[in-house]
Parts: sequence; C-alpha cells; structure tokens
Amino acid sequence: MVPICQNSHFKGFAAGQSHRRKELWSLLGDLPWQHRSSPAKLVKTEEHDGYKLEHLVLDLNGQEPVPALLLIPDKRQTPAPGLLYIHWHAGMYELGKEQLLKGLRCSPPTPQCVPRKAWLTLAIDSWCFGERQHNADGHTGEVDAFKLMLWQGQVLFGI
Repeated sequence: MVPICQNSHFKGFAAGQSHRRKELWSLLGDLPWQHRSSPAKLVKTEEHDGYKLEHLVLDLNGQEPVPALLLIPDKRQTPAPGLLYIHWHAGMYELGKEQLLKGLRCSPPTPQCVPRKAWLTLAIDSWCFGERQHNADGHTGEVDAFKLMLWQGQVLFGI
C-alpha cells in the first residue's frame, strides 16, 4: 500500500491547493479585512448531560452582532477538533443556529451525536436567519440584503 503523501493523486491535489484556496477566497467578495474583531461576549452558559452550551455574540465584521452557539463536550482532548455547523436554508428563516439543537426530520439534533466525537461545535445565525432575520418576510429580507451586498462587491457568506 502506498502512503497517501506519496500517492500521485495526492501530490497533484497538494500542488493545486494554493490556487484553489485563492479562488475560494475570491468567491467571498470584498471581505472586511480592516475590521479587528472584539472578543466574543458570553451571554449565558447551560450545563447538559455530556456537554456545555455557551450562548455567544460574535463581532465578525463590524456591521452586525452575530448570535452563536458553542457546544463544548465534557470529554475532549486539548486542543480539541472543531466543527463549524452551517444551518440549512430551506426557507426556514426563523430557524438559523437553533437547527444545531433542534435538528430536523432529516438530521438529528447535534447534541445527540457530536459530544461523543468530542468536537467543539460552533453554529451562528447566517445573515437573514434566526436572530439576524430583520424582515418579517425572510425571503424579501434575504433578497434585499443579497442585492445590496452584491452592489457593494460583497456576498452574504463572505461578510
């Protein structure tokens, strides 16, 4: 068996990785590089069986506070691996980061499986979802925010 680092497919992948990384960064639009984030604000902590749940407010871009949930397994290595949980869209604008806890018919709530893996898990409300849904009609709010950001050379996920 050939070690993965000596496999020709892996070498080709590694050689193009820098190019792909630059391309991915470019797809995020004009990023707020000049912004220096302040530390996360801890709103509250909940103790659960097998994990602790922190409710946070993050300063990711200087434009809008970002509500977040951080799931911290009781049994984990230090440093621990991390998972950025991105909630789905499906027109469920009110759900956002809470999908991490509630789950859906097609996916279990994360606290049922991630603490056993000992991964730290961070979930945020994406623009126009959860606590960041500023328009009662989530679709209209998202379309308006999306268009405005495009006119400014930005994209929702980049900002």
